[in-house]
Amino acid sequence: MFITNWQPILIENSQSVTMTCPNCGNHAKHQVYKQAYGLAIAIPFMSQPLISNYNYFLLCSICNNPTKKISKEEMQSLLK
Repeated sequence: MFITNWQPILIENSQSVTMTCPNCGNHAKHQVYKQAYGLAIAIPFMSQPLISNYNYFLLCSICNNPTKKISKEEMQSLLK
C-alpha cells in the first residue's frame, strides 16, 4: 500500500482574491489551490491521484499558509 501526503496544486485558471491574511496580517493576493485527501487510487511517483476527493482553499502569497477553506462551488465561481 502506498500512502502519501499530497502537495497542494495551484488551479491555473482561477482569479486571485485580495484579502488580509489571518496568519501573517498582510493584505495580499490569495490564490486557489486544491489538495487530495482521504483514500485515493494512485500510481507511485504521480503528483496527484487518479481518483480522489479534494479540498479547495486560498493560499497566502506572502506566508504560503492556507487562509480559508472554500467549497467546490466557490472555487468554480473564481475560475476565469
